[in-house]
Amino acid sequence: MKSITIRFVSAQPLVLPLAHSHALQGLVYNLLSADPEYATFIHNKQEGNTDAIKLFCYSDIKSRFRIVSGRMIYNMPADIEIRSSDDRIIDCIAGTLQQDPDISVYGIHATVTNLCVSQRPMIGKEFYLLTPAVAYRTLNNYTQYFSPDDDDFYEIIISNLLKKYKYVFSEEYKGILDVVFNENAGIKKSVAKYKDTYITGYSGQLRLICSDEMRAVAYYCGIGSKNSMGFGMLEIV
Repeated sequence: MKSITIRFVSAQPLVLPLAHSHALQGLVYNLLSADPEYATFIHNKQEGNTDAIKLFCYSDIKSRFRIVSGRMIYNMPADIEIRSSDDRIIDCIAGTLQQDPDISVYGIHATVTNLCVSQRPMIGKEFYLLTPAVAYRTLNNYTQYFSPDDDDFYEIIISNLLKKYKYVFSEEYKGILDVVFNENAGIKKSVAKYKDTYITGYSGQLRLICSDEMRAVAYYCGIGSKNSMGFGMLEIV
């Protein structure tokens, strides 16, 4: 399990719409271009498959920004972090950028100035969500999103983590597993647009009561649904 932090600069202002998760997802897939067969496998495994295991998660752009006329204008340099339970994904991204440091973010040319690959050990049980966690069910073409006030929210989060654990370790998880939001720290609801779909998620601080191996799965794969669309990325408090 690895993460990579990519620092980049652009000669012209980096101006993105408020809803830009799709653009960042496209950047991740483009960075997998050094291994096209594997990139196609990942894409096909997840597109249109509600039971697919999400192999990676990524942050929003990490930089100061200002909002002008419904657009986000980022200061340079800026960072984006990508994590995965599959080392091949991170190694492939690093290899692509070492060969060619030029990238495109929403059609804007940028140059990568630094790469940092790490395998961070899990320390402590407290996390906060860098990107909102999403829990939903779809029935008869109707999608219902759940909040941390609903028991279904935690059932979906836990079921998703169990699937990820089984995928990563090729065995069932047999330990204690619980997810507890810190309500005193505040829970924030957000509605994000991805292509033509509106997705409801929740951010805040939470505690993972589980084994260190399960915490690693949550940290490197994300929690909840739609991790490969930019949701559910954790950071250690």
